[in-house]
Amino acid sequence: MARRKQRGRNRRTDATGRTISSESFVKIDRWVMKTEAWLALTPQERAVYLEIEYRHFGNNNGAIGLSAREAAKLCRINKDTACRAFERLEALGFIKCRSVGHFDWKVRHSSEYELTRWPYNGREPTKEFAHWTENQPKRQEKKPVPIKGQDGPSKSDRPALKIVTDSDKAA
Repeated sequence: MARRKQRGRNRRTDATGRTISSESFVKIDRWVMKTEAWLALTPQERAVYLEIEYRHFGNNNGAIGLSAREAAKLCRINKDTACRAFERLEALGFIKCRSVGHFDWKVRHSSEYELTRWPYNGREPTKEFAHWTENQPKRQEKKPVPIKGQDGPSKSDRPALKIVTDSDKAA
């Protein structure tokens, strides 16, 4: 019986010469990394995206489950930061939420996501992030609250205080 030739340390090859390995990896193409949307991401948002990509096996797009708490633990960030990362990834077009998760007393169910970079249910990938430009609004901006004057509201806006004495009550 012929022994398989080992190259390097702990490397086995099959009949075609390819390395036999159970390791999985995440591949981010250069064209993705050159898009304006990718360059606009923070390191935390990129880390959350890589965790979602890591859970994509080629046949489960649209059913990739990852909760904000789990993403926070895996990426070593705050839970609120992980929530904002999910919102931002969806706003920039990297992911779409297919089912919203909930945390009930009896059932834990994380949100399930679709990666727009890969095909979903036989449809071509939308790659919405590739069309995103910097001049688009990133988030809903809060409207500033108008302040009257430098010292706060003017005297006319303040309710007048009336001091009631015992003599006023008797009259």
